[in-house]
Amino acid sequence: SAQTARFVRMLNLVPWVVWLCVSSVFMLIGFAAVVDVSDSGDMLANMNGLVRWGGGLVVCVMALMVGLHAAGSVARERQQETLTDLLTIPRPRSEILSAKWIGSLLKARAMGFGALAIPLVGVIAEGLSYKAVAPMLAATFAFLACAASFGLWLSVRVPTVQRATGLWLLAVGLWVGGTFLAAEAAYME
Repeated sequence: SAQTARFVRMLNLVPWVVWLCVSSVFMLIGFAAVVDVSDSGDMLANMNGLVRWGGGLVVCVMALMVGLHAAGSVARERQQETLTDLLTIPRPRSEILSAKWIGSLLKARAMGFGALAIPLVGVIAEGLSYKAVAPMLAATFAFLACAASFGLWLSVRVPTVQRATGLWLLAVGLWVGGTFLAAEAAYME
């Protein structure tokens, strides 16, 4: 019918990322409510844990997106033989690398806007202090900037996209895995 077609057109106006964010917020709240509703203190603890783990997972995915994009940026230009054309532009090389770095960070901007819903839900549900939001956003930017910088460095040093992305994944895997193993060893008896 005409009313259904109008509703479908209206839904198409809203990007899929917004729908994903809205649905994930309701899933997060619903999951926290289902886990333990017997005690309000436990509900807040559950929400805090969900915000921390959910936010950490989103930041990890964003770091993967940013780092892998950066790792392939200059190497991709080299493989497609467009690097010499890019270097003939009358701009300093640092400006070209800065643009590639910023472009890598912007690769995850849609997911970043969606990730802003996580601390918002945490503050509304009192599972996260509003004082923790700014340091959490600063730490997220620091992780993403580190991923982009390391990926861009590898992209400049390594000749192929496959090798640059593989080395990025290997180094980050060892870094995260090593940190996890060190933390587990510190708590062993």
